[in-house]
Amino acid sequence: MLVFYLINNFIMYLSNTYAYYFTLFVINNINGFFYYFNSHINYFSFIVYGFYFISLIIYIVIDIYYELISKAEYESRSKIVNKIYRIFVILTLCILIPSLLSQFSNHLPNFDRLYFKETKDKTYTKEDLIELNLYLKDIIDDISSTIKRDKNNEIAIDINYNKQAIKDLKNISNEIALLKGLYPKKSSKINNLMRGILGSKVVGFTTPYNTYFDYDASKTSIISTITHEFCHTKGILRENETVYCSFLAGIKSDNQLSNYAAYLDAFSWSSAALLEIDYETADQIEDQILSKCLTNDYKELCDSYTKNNEEYIKGSTVLKVASYRLKNYQEHKEELKESLTLLKENNARITVLNEELSIDQILKLVDDNSEARVGIEVELNEKVFNKIKDAIKDKSLYLSIYQKNKEDKESSDKKEDSTKYYLAPFKDKDEHIIFNISYSNVEYEYSRVARLLLEYYEKNKLN
Repeated sequence: MLVFYLINNFIMYLSNTYAYYFTLFVINNINGFFYYFNSHINYFSFIVYGFYFISLIIYIVIDIYYELISKAEYESRSKIVNKIYRIFVILTLCILIPSLLSQFSNHLPNFDRLYFKETKDKTYTKEDLIELNLYLKDIIDDISSTIKRDKNNEIAIDINYNKQAIKDLKNISNEIALLKGLYPKKSSKINNLMRGILGSKVVGFTTPYNTYFDYDASKTSIISTITHEFCHTKGILRENETVYCSFLAGIKSDNQLSNYAAYLDAFSWSSAALLEIDYETADQIEDQILSKCLTNDYKELCDSYTKNNEEYIKGSTVLKVASYRLKNYQEHKEELKESLTLLKENNARITVLNEELSIDQILKLVDDNSEARVGIEVELNEKVFNKIKDAIKDKSLYLSIYQKNKEDKESSDKKEDSTKYYLAPFKDKDEHIIFNISYSNVEYEYSRVARLLLEYYEKNKLN
């Protein structure tokens, strides 16, 4: 198995054609089987890992006993030790196989080499990205104002999220053949215990056994995240390509909620890219959409940024809060004042343009229709969170509410030249030949979908 693993990785690294067909016909069939049958048991991946840990302890105890303590004959002790060892090795291989298969998927050719051959060598400009953002903004403006809502301004479209995601993905399997085959029957629910381990920003994730989602999020966030994670189960590991997969499935769906969610997700990540290149322009465009969470009570827009406002997440050491532009608080001055007062009483550092201001000064900026934002930082532990949680209980009051418990890794290429990182052609074969730990989400983070969206719209002649 080890020899096959090494040789197959090497061949997949050398040959894009072989890598594609091995992923399509071998990995995806095995993955489809694994995810479909494992999904019938909630949290199956944690059950497997727990079972393996217990088995490891049992194996060590038995081995130590028969090797060092037991007074039985050497031959009988050796037989028992060998049998236990054989069982443990087989169990280890069975548990490792899904993870080894996912390493093969790292060699899947870049999407631009599969689907955008005409534009794969093109370098886009900042103006192209601005135009894309404005285009997506206009679509979201239209859908958000016309979509059916209930009396609480929640979107009044009810669907079975898992079934809709599968339907949307299979609908585009003629364009992306990787999306054919079996999918999970259902998904497990993510919770704050998992966020304490994986990071406060996590809204969904995929293991070699199960998919996990935040079913308490907005409807657009749920369908978008489920579709995204289901793309991962088909051997698409790079985060930017998984966002594109989810986007294409959503905009080509016959369901308006899927359409809306796809455009929101695309806008969110293309905005993130533009913020790195031209912050002021991106911030102005983004505010026209996301501030409607506060001003229009469009609740689905409240989930565009992280909102860790319900309970303390283990390991968090600082709470970071960002407001909308202060001009948007004309009708919400009292709520803002009460929130800032409670935060200030608990030693929050409250700044505007990096300058600490009093609450009265901030409220004066609201009256003056200021374009500035408030930034808030609080040193955090569970005791402090319980004191300030009333200040952040309304997630529509702020743009983001983030309990930081993990350092985000960042691509060295992005640090060196963010414009090139987002807009220049993708590299071919930049993954490690054998083992890739964070390649798919660091070198190809979500916001890098911006280039794929530019290629998609150029290919389809949309202006």
